[in-house]
Amino acid sequence: MVEFVQPTGAHVAELVANLRAPDRLELDASGHVDHLCAVKRSLRFSTHMATILVNGEVAAIFGLVPLSMTAGTGAPWLLGTDLVTEHRRALMREVPPYIAAMLRAYPHLKNLVHADNDFAVRWLRRAGFLLHDPKPHPVTGAPFHLFEMRADHV
Repeated sequence: MVEFVQPTGAHVAELVANLRAPDRLELDASGHVDHLCAVKRSLRFSTHMATILVNGEVAAIFGLVPLSMTAGTGAPWLLGTDLVTEHRRALMREVPPYIAAMLRAYPHLKNLVHADNDFAVRWLRRAGFLLHDPKPHPVTGAPFHLFEMRADHV
């Protein structure tokens, strides 16, 4: 059973303890070596957020950080455990309403994804995001794709 609930401190701790290896690498490659702090900070700044539970276990936590209220731009993010890959089809069916809600709040969604995070890159494309060619991350130089979606292109 898949549930979307408000994130709690226990969810954050469970997520960080069980992060998928590519998500752990992505955090490191973006300069966020304290994973617990990175997730807490992302949640603190997010206007939309949820924990995805699969049979009561944390599969992922996601959120949307405003980048520009005047331009209507927000940065969606998601970090997951191996349950994300195990239940990808069920999650892909459940996520579109959340993306639609994000687009209503911020008509331009954009963020970076590590170029080696193959699962996330494929998932973002299937979800309808446009991915640009990889470029060096401004802090670490690691290769990252800019991904984006605009409400007027959905």
